[in-house]
Amino acid sequence: MRWGVPTPERIPGVIGAGHLTTSRHEHRPFIWGISESNRLRVVIPTKVSGFREKGFNIIDPTSLFLWKENLYLGICATEREWFFAQRFWNLLIQIPAASITQSSSTLEQAAELMEHGLSCIEARSDIPASITIIPDQLHSDYPLSRTTDGIGSSDAEGCLAYGPYLTIKHECDYVAIVVYSCGHPHGTEELGVFDISISLEGTVETLAEFRLHGTNGKLSEFEVAFSTIGKIGYSLETRIFASKQSNLEIFDIRLVEVCR
Repeated sequence: MRWGVPTPERIPGVIGAGHLTTSRHEHRPFIWGISESNRLRVVIPTKVSGFREKGFNIIDPTSLFLWKENLYLGICATEREWFFAQRFWNLLIQIPAASITQSSSTLEQAAELMEHGLSCIEARSDIPASITIIPDQLHSDYPLSRTTDGIGSSDAEGCLAYGPYLTIKHECDYVAIVVYSCGHPHGTEELGVFDISISLEGTVETLAEFRLHGTNGKLSEFEVAFSTIGKIGYSLETRIFASKQSNLEIFDIRLVEVCR
């Protein structure tokens, strides 16, 4: 729960906002209110699909204030927890106080208007959609080292991690952005491969791949382009292969739509 502000004079009480941390990479906003009788109520908006469709999984209210009889809600949205390079989106949602009547459903009305403001993002064609893949949620046939930041290969060799099997629903051009590190020095020696593959009825096709090399233990980012045009209904997965004792670590995988 975060701050609150007095409601318009004709609606007694205090109204505020906050977020629920459902996981370290997923936050959901809510509105809370305290009536004159000091009764606390919380309403959780259900319609945040617009943000999720665009790939923003963390939705944090950052401010709520009353100005000229209107409530304004500040939102900071990100694709995952803040410790990674990613897209940040800040916006201010106007909640017309005149639309909120003095009744027992004041909070529900405010939440409904908030939901309307949140859902408007879905129609924004200038904001590309993205899919964030958390490495430690991928499948693995090896005992990988898993940290809050990612996964490590240790001395395993072969296909280290794979998934998450996403059904392709849109035809689009994408770029995969991957953050990784490798303890070996910079050089031409190939220490692993990242690829994006699709499958349908037993047929497997590789859409893109990138050869992984030493980074001297420092974080490195690469991009590789691929397309899902003509691939509706296929299952998409990312795969990470490593050579023995590569000391490979994968921290972040994002698939970002390329707006035309």
